[in-house]
Amino acid sequence: MNSLIRSSSTIHKAITERMAEMGATQAQVINDASELGFTIFKPQLSNYLNKTKKYGLTEVQILFICSMYGINININAGRPYLDGDIIKYKLTPYSKKNAARWAEITKQTFGL
Repeated sequence: MNSLIRSSSTIHKAITERMAEMGATQAQVINDASELGFTIFKPQLSNYLNKTKKYGLTEVQILFICSMYGINININAGRPYLDGDIIKYKLTPYSKKNAARWAEITKQTFGL
């Protein structure tokens, strides 16, 4: 099953950049997680970082690493707009034509 979190190149890049910024090795990531009571196995982390599709990290493990290293993840629904200096999201009107177009793009993007 495809996962928005697991397949996100943006999240993958954020984790690898944060590790580089901190000079953190895979062993340090695993140790940091372990100290917080969370288990990550070296083959899982290695496969995820090397973009190996099988046996990588789970969504929960990815989100844990992100929270552990201060990487904020946002998933929003709707189109952003400013209300004063606050960003809010508003659903756009439904269009069967646009829905079919975006469904096709989603299928292609996630290999469905």
